[in-house]
Amino acid sequence: MYQVLEGRLTTMWASRDLNQSHQDRWLFRGAWKVLWAALQACPSNDSYDVFRGAQPDDTFLKVLAHGGPSASSLAYQVSLMPLAPYERERIDSVVGPRAPSRATTSFLWYGILEGATDASKLQSVAETLLKAVWPDKDAGALLVQIGHPRPFTDEEELRLRLRDLLFPGYNTLSSL
Repeated sequence: MYQVLEGRLTTMWASRDLNQSHQDRWLFRGAWKVLWAALQACPSNDSYDVFRGAQPDDTFLKVLAHGGPSASSLAYQVSLMPLAPYERERIDSVVGPRAPSRATTSFLWYGILEGATDASKLQSVAETLLKAVWPDKDAGALLVQIGHPRPFTDEEELRLRLRDLLFPGYNTLSSL
């Protein structure tokens, strides 16, 4: 999964619109940097192999490699699901008004895949991640700060919070 997301984010960065206003470029750069920082917390990142003897779980990578469903087709399938079993908490997407207030790790990783695949969802996914790690801060303003050419002073704290959110087993793994 790490390699797939890394490739998609690298491609997105290379194909970004360089003719945007400074504010829009900083928003894009901030959102991209949040997803890139989140990607470093991916359990299938080869960097974590130093802690474990076994190979990382690559089930998700195999699904994608064998022509698994795209993010857009998954969204279509989810919208066709019957509503009755999910009346209390129906989830259609990581982004938008129906996004859950407290998402599971798998759901957040799916959101990162959506953001890395579709530039129009990048900012919304990054804001969702920021709201999950800093619920009391304005995610939009944070994206501008993170993307601004001036150094973001809380970058290390963001990285640690994202790691705790997206790779809850890290502390157990690193203590082995």
